[in-house]
Amino acid sequence: MYLEGKSYQQISNTFNQEQLLHPKHWKDTTIQKIIDNKIYMGDYEQYKRIAKKEKKETVIYMNVVEPIISRAVWEECQHQKVKNQRTYTRDRVYLFFQKIKCPTCGRIMKCKGSGGKKRKYMYYNCEKCHINYREDKIEDLLSNFIYDLVEYDMAVKKYFLPILADHKPTKTNDIDKEIKQLEKQKE
Repeated sequence: MYLEGKSYQQISNTFNQEQLLHPKHWKDTTIQKIIDNKIYMGDYEQYKRIAKKEKKETVIYMNVVEPIISRAVWEECQHQKVKNQRTYTRDRVYLFFQKIKCPTCGRIMKCKGSGGKKRKYMYYNCEKCHINYREDKIEDLLSNFIYDLVEYDMAVKKYFLPILADHKPTKTNDIDKEIKQLEKQKE
């Protein structure tokens, strides 16, 4: 089935529908472990988990048990794995990726997307509080806020800057002298 191009999930779904080895519940990870396991072609891989953690080579004993599949079929499955692998690249651009915090708990919200080719929905989600915000709504609110800031800035420049430009600065030397005189009077 795997060599026919079916995914781990499709194979596990078929096994569950056909109730293969019932009551076992098949998962895609189980199928993956079976396809990766060299014991099915007769080889035993020792220290597989330990070697992975310590970044060392595993010890492989060839032809230890009677093979269930030929070495050629096992190798084909390994080549098929490369063909079947999906490239998990983001085809969506999230404008506020890792920039939005949950208003309730303060955690950084995760990006999620749904939809197909015609319409895509992007939203931000807090896993703890279960709050969702659509990106288009956030973008609208932010653009309105920016427009208000620009409008405020223009108003300040138009009305208050001329007043401030005409204002002559007060000489602080006279004020400092007056403060000193008042302090002397106080003493």
